[in-house]
Amino acid sequence: MRLVSLFGGVSLSGTSGRARERTGGVHQMLREALTEDEVKKLIRHFGSAGVYIPRCDVALRELRNTRFIAELEASVAGGLSTRQALARLCPRYGFSDRYAWSLMQRRKYNKSPPKGPVQTGLFD
Repeated sequence: MRLVSLFGGVSLSGTSGRARERTGGVHQMLREALTEDEVKKLIRHFGSAGVYIPRCDVALRELRNTRFIAELEASVAGGLSTRQALARLCPRYGFSDRYAWSLMQRRKYNKSPPKGPVQTGLFD
């Protein structure tokens, strides 16, 4: 997630050791985001080929929505009304109560997006 948060939506050029600028700039930012071992694995895997870091906005939105629903259910189970829980949670999650109601409706009628294959991590 560190790569996505820093470089999501960006193509990074590979490293071949031929260009002096490869030791600075974006590659320096990589070294700040990842451990030295992770940077070496990344370079070993992609070599001199460029790599596109996806934004993962759909996956991140689904994760956010799942966390929201779980926290909403916990708040209601803890004694808050649904409206009280929405008043507390919606601003924290950055969306309107109308969007929250639509999330709850989709969950109620099980209209969630189809589950795709699970992608393993690069550093596993």
